[in-house]
Amino acid sequence: MKDQQEKLLRQKNTELRKELAANKRALNIEAALEKVRSRSSAMYHSDELNDVIDTIYEQMKVLGINMDSVNINIFKVGKRSFDMWSAPTDKKYSKAINIEAIEFGPSKVLLDEWENGNDFVTGTWTMEEKNKWFQLAFEQAPMNHFSEERKRDILQSKLWTISAAIGKLSAIQLNSYSREAFSPAENEVLKRFSGVFEQAFIRFLDLQKAEMQVNEANIEAALERVRYRAMAMQNSDDVGSAAAAIFDEISLLHIETMRCGICIFQKK
Repeated sequence: MKDQQEKLLRQKNTELRKELAANKRALNIEAALEKVRSRSSAMYHSDELNDVIDTIYEQMKVLGINMDSVNINIFKVGKRSFDMWSAPTDKKYSKAINIEAIEFGPSKVLLDEWENGNDFVTGTWTMEEKNKWFQLAFEQAPMNHFSEERKRDILQSKLWTISAAIGKLSAIQLNSYSREAFSPAENEVLKRFSGVFEQAFIRFLDLQKAEMQVNEANIEAALERVRYRAMAMQNSDDVGSAAAAIFDEISLLHIETMRCGICIFQKK
């Protein structure tokens, strides 16, 4: 009887430890997602995608996902291409890589799946296939600035494995040059990261569109004020006042300049 109770107690303790570990893992994932959500929501310019992908990379490392790099791929609607922002090990790249002419390997598969409306893709490519892709990519900025050591490490690796979670406008892609596959649990985490980023990116595009509309309205208002001042000119002495008005309006549009002038051309 005592042995049976001890066995049941040990079993219960084992189940409790598993439950606690699962709860801790869920909390860690949610904390990582919140950091990505926060950084993504704070975007005001497309250049900040570099900081977002760095945050995604850091948080996936915190969660123990073993990969060599993470990409954010921003699809170009109406075109068969995308801009790729990458965060590899201990490196930072400030520019996107335009993937358009590389119509094979992971980029072709990713574009095919996106165009077909699928939301997830995995794949593994041989050393030869991988090197064919990267030899073309190394000709483009910023990958043409990779160190020779980094290029050698990539080209000497035996394979290239990806997992990519695909949204309507973007995809987040895990890359490994040593693993044959990412685990189902890792892929589920990737899908959640992709969902968080996609929502924030849609919001970013809405804000960017609204800011462009406001900027256009400000430009048109400035032009109208200059137009009114020019129409009010009575003689050549008024040209100086018109030039001053143009300078004021340009300054209000946050264009920095030391001076502004009007040049009157003479044919002779």
